[in-house]
Amino acid sequence: MRRLLALALLGLATSAGAHEVAATVSREEAVVVTLRYGDGSPFAYEHFEVFPPGEDVPFATGRCDAEGRALFLPDRPGEWRVVAESEDGHGASLTVQVDSSGVIKAKPTSLWERSARLVAGLALIAGLFGILALFTRRRR
Repeated sequence: MRRLLALALLGLATSAGAHEVAATVSREEAVVVTLRYGDGSPFAYEHFEVFPPGEDVPFATGRCDAEGRALFLPDRPGEWRVVAESEDGHGASLTVQVDSSGVIKAKPTSLWERSARLVAGLALIAGLFGILALFTRRRR
């Protein structure tokens, strides 16, 4: 009976160890992407995803910190893609080039690209109103 009790206790002890999580703390160099809204306020606590070179499955996901920073530790050189988006639709997408020595070059969206999107959006709205005006004029 004692052996059975000892075996049962031993079995419980090993299953409890399966739920253990080991943690280590180290200091490493990370890629830090700082995101801000158009008014300069930090993109705080918003969701981001990091995609490794040539892959569509995220390497890292998380939320920006209070200062709007998204961090990741690339495990290989290449062009990494960082996509951040808020629940209300604001967002950014940029590529980060990491070479074999760890040197980083970011390629954010240029002012010209943002202006082109704004002009395209306004043109789309004007076009929709033009079509609406055309249909209402034909009905009269």
